[in-house]
Amino acid sequence: MANTHGLLPRLQGQVTSFLNIGDASPRYTSFPAHHGVPASQLLIHDSGVISLSSKNVRFTSRCGIQRWNKLMSDARCMSFTNTSSQLHVVGSPTTLSVVNMYRGTIVNEISLDEPIVAMKQGKFMAHATESGRVQFLDPRTMEIEHTILAHAGGILSMDIIGNTMATCGYSIRNGALLPDRLIKLYDIRTMRALSPIPFSVGPEHVRFHPKQPSRLLILSKTGAVQICDITSPNYTGVTFIRADMPGMISSMDISSNSDAFAVGDTTNSCAVFSTHETIRYNPYSRQSEYRSMFVDKSTVEIGDDTPLSAVGMPRYTSELLSAWPNSLLINVGRPQPRIPPEVLKNVKMSDFVGYVQDMPLKRNQNLIMSIRASTPTCASPGLSGPKFRSQQQRDRLHRKFKTEGHSAKSSLKSPETNDPSLQESEISEYHWHKIEIKYSKFGVEDFDFEYYNHTVYGGLETHIQNSYCNPLLQILFFNRPLCELVKSHIRTACMKDLCLACELGFLFRMLEDSKGANCQASNFLRAFGATPEACALGLVDAEVSHTDPQSVLTLQYDKLIQTTMRFLLEQLHQELGAKSTKHSQAIDYPPDEYIKTIYGIPLWTLIKCHGNHDHNRDSVPFVIDLHYDHKNLPANFLELLHASINKESSTRAWCDKCQKYQNIKQSRKLTKLPNFLNLNANITNDLESELWRRDTQDGSSCFLLKSFVLRRDADGYLIVDQSGVDVDVDLNSSDVAIYDLKTVVSAIQFENEPTHLVACINVSDDYDAPKWYLFNDFLVQEIFNGEECRFEDWKMPAIIQYIRRTHPDKNEFFLSPVEPDFSILIKHQNINKQKDVCFNYELLTELEIPCISEYICAIDAEFVVMTEAEMEIKSDGSKSIIRPAESGLARVSVIRGIEPRMGVPFIDDYIFISQPVVNYLTEFSGIIASDLDVRTSKLPIVSLKIAYKKLRLLVDIGCIFVGHGLKKDCRTINILIPPHQIIDTVDIYYLKQYSRKLSLRFLVWFFFKEDIHSSSHDSVEDARGALRIYQKYLEAKEQARFDTLLEEIYQEGRKFNFRPPNALTGIANTTQYDMHARTQSSDL
Repeated sequence: MANTHGLLPRLQGQVTSFLNIGDASPRYTSFPAHHGVPASQLLIHDSGVISLSSKNVRFTSRCGIQRWNKLMSDARCMSFTNTSSQLHVVGSPTTLSVVNMYRGTIVNEISLDEPIVAMKQGKFMAHATESGRVQFLDPRTMEIEHTILAHAGGILSMDIIGNTMATCGYSIRNGALLPDRLIKLYDIRTMRALSPIPFSVGPEHVRFHPKQPSRLLILSKTGAVQICDITSPNYTGVTFIRADMPGMISSMDISSNSDAFAVGDTTNSCAVFSTHETIRYNPYSRQSEYRSMFVDKSTVEIGDDTPLSAVGMPRYTSELLSAWPNSLLINVGRPQPRIPPEVLKNVKMSDFVGYVQDMPLKRNQNLIMSIRASTPTCASPGLSGPKFRSQQQRDRLHRKFKTEGHSAKSSLKSPETNDPSLQESEISEYHWHKIEIKYSKFGVEDFDFEYYNHTVYGGLETHIQNSYCNPLLQILFFNRPLCELVKSHIRTACMKDLCLACELGFLFRMLEDSKGANCQASNFLRAFGATPEACALGLVDAEVSHTDPQSVLTLQYDKLIQTTMRFLLEQLHQELGAKSTKHSQAIDYPPDEYIKTIYGIPLWTLIKCHGNHDHNRDSVPFVIDLHYDHKNLPANFLELLHASINKESSTRAWCDKCQKYQNIKQSRKLTKLPNFLNLNANITNDLESELWRRDTQDGSSCFLLKSFVLRRDADGYLIVDQSGVDVDVDLNSSDVAIYDLKTVVSAIQFENEPTHLVACINVSDDYDAPKWYLFNDFLVQEIFNGEECRFEDWKMPAIIQYIRRTHPDKNEFFLSPVEPDFSILIKHQNINKQKDVCFNYELLTELEIPCISEYICAIDAEFVVMTEAEMEIKSDGSKSIIRPAESGLARVSVIRGIEPRMGVPFIDDYIFISQPVVNYLTEFSGIIASDLDVRTSKLPIVSLKIAYKKLRLLVDIGCIFVGHGLKKDCRTINILIPPHQIIDTVDIYYLKQYSRKLSLRFLVWFFFKEDIHSSSHDSVEDARGALRIYQKYLEAKEQARFDTLLEEIYQEGRKFNFRPPNALTGIANTTQYDMHARTQSSDL
């Protein structure tokens, strides 16, 4: 039963539904779904009804309008799957078709070992075969996991609920095929048979009770009904019913709310049986849809008492005069609650005061008191987020209808407002808040990132696991020696899969090319999260539910980022060696210790026991933790830094020379001038926080200094100079150096907001003219001078970095250029376990490599879904995206774009994915699970890093990429291609006045009359299609007729709804079927 309608398939293929109105059941809809062929099965979907015959399967809306129709050669049965968008149909005895529910297209075909007569959906996909076996298949891979022989002569009916399966069928007795008088029961957890249920009449149909899974309804062809409890001993709980019908029983089903069951017979009769006088077929009925009726509206007479709401309002796009501005509105607060009448009845007055005894009153606990939200009387400009790009485009279209005398002002206000009434502190505080990405139905591409960044420096997106590292990645990017080092490293033949140095180099190249566009560090953060050492140290940011705000507020990201800084530099020190790059040896370190050269802080430590036994050791840490002496707090930052570098401590420990526990004193000294000085603020309590908030004694400067001097003392050790910065310091001296503040990472904690991290970075190499910028994830803003050193209750430092002031001509850090490793493009890099791998592409030759600069190539990629989107369903039924689905690269193809080998692919790699895949999107990507299995796949599979490295190399050497919709592909791949290296055909064939972009499938059909997506998607075919239509664009441009051609394309597209005619077969059949339905509806 479908909602409030009953559905009945007629023998001639007519499907009829009936309204459930009391005792009467008038006809609701009737349509010929299958001409001249009986309908054998019905399935009820939320959007309509699916009917099956031996010739076709049809999806029809509840009011009888065809959505799609798919022809079949010999259809047997159908079933829903665990994926809501797919339907399984046995279209022929040897083929199982996977049909897209929304488009009606076959996205996959699976070969069958033997014909199937029935299917059921459950934990497994259960297939009943003609030989009487039941096959249990994995719903993801569609491979047979278990097989049960249920009935030797074949299966008539089966049903599954929970972990129990019931079947009825035929058995062979005395050489004849007779109905089996036993109902077989199976526990599908153990695949064992349970005690069978005897049914002497001969069962034809079995169905489990939807609400009471232990009850089974058995029906014979003659109308005998038996309801038994399968949990009772020997099935003693049995109820017998007689379904008297004119003919033999042909079909049976139970309503979804289990209030009734219906049977149909061979005489086209249907009977409904129920124990209720008023029958409801399902618990959540939907309002029936009816044809629109044109009613002559009577004239409305307007009098003195007629409300204004009785007058219809015209459609308007401008603001009405009745929309009062907020400045004229006054918040009067919540109205006083009314005193209940039963209380007023018992009031006793004394003078002007009323008294009443406390009375227990019944209140509706489900009602919530409506409280008006308090709105600020004056909101700061820019506090409300930007509109989505799609909304901005709609606003621009609306403004076209306004008169030329009115100037349309943009509703979008930038945070960089020039309002003189706005104080600097207000502008500054706004930029420190945590900014969240908002998602529309068009995804993250609809979010206006430019609203938060008007600079030439790229920001990093959030909503990625471990995105707390964004400020750390930004400060490492602006450490020029490290940036050049990892950029040189990605040009080498590094084959390590989880190499953080490679991922860091890829990210830095993307930030260089961004020119203010937002970037995402998803590849680096994914590799960082998969590193075993990072997991062991607890550096992987756990996914925190948005429904538990307290768990977000308690995360200590300041401690986490300090540990991550130390771990990341140690990891880079291990990964970057002498075999990868060349380095100048201006500093006395081995040639493979590049990170020590850049970030090493040489310390000499003396360990002395009470018995005057001592020994010393040298160490080179990359980070120093600031140490606070609570008994004697430092007066200024220089004292704190001096005490932290020249740290002295005492502890009781075992002395090997004294052979007993002694008081051990440790003291350390700085022996060489470091190039970078990384400091962890290490704030643990309010006393230490107060130290950073206070100014110096004269109040002229902040606690944190912008510059200081390290000078060698009389003993040969380096100490912090207390006298300040000398202007006559020799910048090349090894005895004295000036250090300037480079970056500050701060932890921001506003009231009732989660903690987040921001970075203040001096992007200028000129120490006389610093330029400080705030990097708050994807918000990048130039800040006022000195703002980086000021700290408040909501802002505390986590990491502080100083850089040694060196001579401008001194470039000891920078590496000699490293030639790119082209072997990755001329050799196979697959990781398949199979030896007979099928390579459907031809690698570049060594002769093609020198000519590859500004080489035109076409590219396309396919993706799979790693995590589903998080949706929030509001009370009005609308949905909003909290976090979008995460996609992963599954296949990438690049083909040659110039003669003589135009159209021949030189990259066609499938990507190995170690994480679980939620949805392979086979109907859109053409990818199935076995394609990405390195153990069994015969397709070339490479690691994600190798695939990315190939594309990065092509971008760096200047290749020009042709594709259709490259913007979204590049975002998912996480690579940024400069605009001058992209030719996107979706933008070439686009007219803004039509507000519709054309699909690659339609454009290929228009030019070449080919349907490229008729069976499945292929990235090589799509890349070749984009290249072919680009060639058509060049031809039209050369002939000066491209504008005319574009108009012709849109005119042709409107005729076919911008789809190839072959894809409209179902729509064409819709008109034919619907006309037939209207002409024959009266015959029923």
